[in-house]
Amino acid sequence: MPTGFHRIAAAMVAVALATTSCSRLAQAQSAPAWAYPIGTRTGVPAVDAALRAIEAGDTAAFEALFVFTSTSCTVPGAGEIACPPGQPVGTPVEVFPVPQCEGASVQRGDPVLAEIASVVVSRPLFLYAVGELSPAEWPNSSHVIFLGSAKDSGSAAQLPAVDQAVMVFTSAQGVHAINIGCGSSAARRVAEVSPVGFVLAPKSAPGAPNTGTGMGDVRHAGSAWVLALITSVAAGCVAAVTSGWAWRQAGGRHGGASDLAHRPTPRSPSR
Repeated sequence: MPTGFHRIAAAMVAVALATTSCSRLAQAQSAPAWAYPIGTRTGVPAVDAALRAIEAGDTAAFEALFVFTSTSCTVPGAGEIACPPGQPVGTPVEVFPVPQCEGASVQRGDPVLAEIASVVVSRPLFLYAVGELSPAEWPNSSHVIFLGSAKDSGSAAQLPAVDQAVMVFTSAQGVHAINIGCGSSAARRVAEVSPVGFVLAPKSAPGAPNTGTGMGDVRHAGSAWVLALITSVAAGCVAAVTSGWAWRQAGGRHGGASDLAHRPTPRSPSR
């Protein structure tokens, strides 16, 4: 039976499909005052490659940038990383973190990865900021791209799921993680992550001051959040109905209380 997170993951793809009819609107409408112009580049190769793929709506090019983290599969339960069929606990696997309200990851080779890439490139998104990350807190990523929707006011607010901000974490090797939720605005995400610096700083105030302490528990109730997500999609763009899609047993799993749970720590570099 699908878990609460399986339903969240399915609804996450429903958002992407429901907004496909509105995709690329970001290139046709007036940008929010906080947004950098479309085509803005940073001089950081991996960041600019991700921006080019997102602006072009190129799912394949974006997915090609994904970099996987080596870890070991675990026993079933909270935070589980599924073992390959017939393989024992502790078998090495490669995963790509895709947290949304709670931590989760997808294993290399899972076709769900293309759906995850589509979630980002099919949405009309604007560039809010590009932050620099502390190596001590984020040893697998050096930068984070903050993307917001046209309905994001630029304040540190909660938004309907269809308008929530997206974060793309990069290193010199490519894209290490994508965070697609939890109803936060771009400014709120900046305050939660607390970058140590910016390649492109927010044009508007980032909300709560950057303390460098990161983010606490932002867990949402699974079923209620899914209902709110689907409701917000129906109220936004014309929705396409999805069916038969679920987070693969060999892929996505719960990964902790926070949707920043993929952030590695010095004692757990593969987390």
